[in-house]
Amino acid sequence: MKEYEIFTVLAAILALGLWSGREIPWTLGRRAFLLTVALSIGALAVYLGCTRIYIRNWDYLNGYYHAGQLVLQRASERLYFRDAPERAAGFVNLPIVALLYVPLALLSPPVSMYINGALGVAAVALTVYLLLRDTSPRSATLIAILFLASGPLWYSVTMGNVTHFLLLPMYGTFILSARRRDGLLGVLLALMSVMKPYLLILVVYFTFRRRFRITAASLLTWAAVFAASVAIFGFALHVEWWQVLGRVSRGPVGEYNSQSLNGFLVRLLQHPNLAIDEPQVPTRAFHIAKILLGGSILGASGWVFLRVRPPHSRPEEWLEIAIVLTVGTLIAPISWSYYYALLLIPVAFYLRGEIPGPRAGYWPLVLAIVLLMPPVQLAYPSGIRKLLYERLLLSHCFLGGLVLLGFLLSARWLQDQERLSTQGTSGGQYRA
Repeated sequence: MKEYEIFTVLAAILALGLWSGREIPWTLGRRAFLLTVALSIGALAVYLGCTRIYIRNWDYLNGYYHAGQLVLQRASERLYFRDAPERAAGFVNLPIVALLYVPLALLSPPVSMYINGALGVAAVALTVYLLLRDTSPRSATLIAILFLASGPLWYSVTMGNVTHFLLLPMYGTFILSARRRDGLLGVLLALMSVMKPYLLILVVYFTFRRRFRITAASLLTWAAVFAASVAIFGFALHVEWWQVLGRVSRGPVGEYNSQSLNGFLVRLLQHPNLAIDEPQVPTRAFHIAKILLGGSILGASGWVFLRVRPPHSRPEEWLEIAIVLTVGTLIAPISWSYYYALLLIPVAFYLRGEIPGPRAGYWPLVLAIVLLMPPVQLAYPSGIRKLLYERLLLSHCFLGGLVLLGFLLSARWLQDQERLSTQGTSGGQYRA
């Protein structure tokens, strides 16, 4: 736990620096100091990610790269083969996704790993560049800190996962929505949900807001991708893929890295093996707690969405997209900790001043950032520390997501009330 004690000290310094940022001038020296702290946190996150997990780039080498090799070897029937009963398949995506990794599979594992890592870092760097354009020095510093100190982001990079590649298209989701490029947005959302199915919740949101061109484009894209996948790999392999999804989602996963509602509750109420990603048999207490907490998340979000008027400006619309993305991350059957890296996009837009927040609500955002910042890692404390760690502290990403959701919901509600008081009840959904 020594590394996490250092992490906690650095995070506390950074939190105080962010908290005081509203009053203390952002001098060059102060920005340099906070960026150094953020870079130190990021370096520590890399160290934890590289030394406290089973193998560096585990997701890439055992999932994506391995799938590309199987396609080259004409052995795609082994895409979802499990080496041991207690071990989930390394590759769980739609079979056609394996084709993306065929060029990298032509290379040796080390060379392929470094190229994939470089591409991922380049995608993140481009996203950060787009976010830093035309913004104030204060906002630019905060956004740089946000990315440098993000444990989930560094964890995705060190594991070779695909999540950090989705930061750029997630940024594009907000931009295309504001520009009313609904057809292109629908295609983008469909492709993103092929990689991460829980992102389909964004299509549900746009359907709720009656933007049916997005819905149609998403469905057509999904149908085309699935048809192409079946044509290339055959129907039987897709049945196996569906069975894999059913197997990994048939019960809550209590592994330390699972940061969904299910993962939080199964660790809180049961005694799961924190090192194995096998689904657990849920107890009655788990079902009751899931109904109560999950119902509260969906109920509070639904109540706000049904009570406020349709978005009348870009900030209102982006705020709703941020809410839906946060809800999807929290309630997905399995949300690995690196999924929370995608929440960097709406938080960055808030720091740019393009997503509003409640006037007195800066401290909940700082709290959410601090909870979302550390990489989730398995440790072995003892006594009361062990109980507190396993039951509660290990779920810090989920708890940070809850705080962020409350922040966003209150901002959306207060924003609508302010518009109601200044503009009356007139005005429909805006057109950019």
